[in-house]
Amino acid sequence: MASPILDKTTTDYLNTIFGSEAAWVNDKELGPLILQISKDGLTDLTRIKDYLQTHAVDANGQIQTVAPDKSWFGTKGSAVRNAIVLQKSDPATYKENVDYTLKNSVIPTATRLGITLDPTVLQTIAENIYNNGWGSSQNLIENAITSQFHYDPKAAATLASTGKSAGGAVSKTASSFASIASDYGVTLPKDPTQLDAFIKGAIGVNGTEDAFRDWAKQQAIHAYPFLADAINAGSTVKGYLGNYATNIANTLDLPTDAIDWSQPKWQSLVNPVGSTKLPNLNEVLTTVKNDPQYGYDQTMGAKNSAYDLAAKIKQVFGKGA
Repeated sequence: MASPILDKTTTDYLNTIFGSEAAWVNDKELGPLILQISKDGLTDLTRIKDYLQTHAVDANGQIQTVAPDKSWFGTKGSAVRNAIVLQKSDPATYKENVDYTLKNSVIPTATRLGITLDPTVLQTIAENIYNNGWGSSQNLIENAITSQFHYDPKAAATLASTGKSAGGAVSKTASSFASIASDYGVTLPKDPTQLDAFIKGAIGVNGTEDAFRDWAKQQAIHAYPFLADAINAGSTVKGYLGNYATNIANTLDLPTDAIDWSQPKWQSLVNPVGSTKLPNLNEVLTTVKNDPQYGYDQTMGAKNSAYDLAAKIKQVFGKGA
């Protein structure tokens, strides 16, 4: 199916309104599309343009494949043309309308939220709100202001490690057993008072750390049969999957120690049901980015990538259809 032709007026207008990337990333109709493109790693301008012209966000916030005239471009084309026509044919009225939006919607909302922004930024927000008809939605006005306040495309995605808590008084010996379990991806009771009984049940009342390590190895081989050779050769689950843990942690803005292979949430990434081999790292990271349980959308990395993409989309419009 051929892509719709965007006239020069529309593309020129779209080129101007992408000055406030944060507002666009948080727009309920366009933001999810930008974020999904970022997740999919699309960088080719033609493919980006094709995606935006053939997808739309439904009332439930889900992305759907649609006909070009039902896409974001197809449904917004008329609105953006009307705005730019007014801007060029009657600039005085256009400026009056934007100023009204600035004084009666943007500034009062920013003041109520306790947010201070540069006047030129507030002006850009007012233009975005007016041009796209957001004035009737207080929620969209607040999103445009707060997202621009927090927007920093050069911010480093860094988080301080908070460490790990034992969750209670654990003896030195029990703590050693817990470390061994973590190395081999063995899940232990969350309640420290149950830990002693668990260990005794696994290796007996007089079991040693070496005995527990041997038991943990067998559990790991049973859970990860495709790692049997590596484990028998002296590796641990944690050690063998260290590169996976590092990449997952970096993607999610987490300390590496937060990736605990004894937890089902992380196990399922590298050892899905029915797996006979370790999944490709790219497959794992794709799952991390797209499965809501991992919270990728809330990371600084995801937001910065989306902001950068929003800026790049200007090139799509600038090159025409």
